Amino acid sequence: MVSELGYEAAPAEITRFLLATNGFVAFMRTGHGRDQDAKAHSRNEQVFVGRCPILPATIETMIADGLLTFAGCESMTGEGMLEYYEPTEKAKSELASPKP
Repeated sequence: MVSELGYEAAPAEITRFLLATNGFVAFMRTGHGRDQDAKAHSRNEQVFVGRCPILPATIETMIADGLLTFAGCESMTGEGMLEYYEPTEKAKSELASPKP
């Protein structure tokens, strides 16, 4: 079993979680821009059940750094846009060969 991520988890921890659980990030963006919500989700219930709230700013940084790739979205009428992200090959390779 993989343990739950902390709200202020580092990008490497988030990537490890996503790879271990075949997971994805659900990132809610509202029209206001300041009301954001990010959660890591598991697709493998044998490894982890549930979702883990994580700091939206960390997800923004991971997207900007090329560590997460857009996987789809859906409009949440009246609430904003729910976007889905998955780890990129860059994220996987950085995790496999950490910097000294």
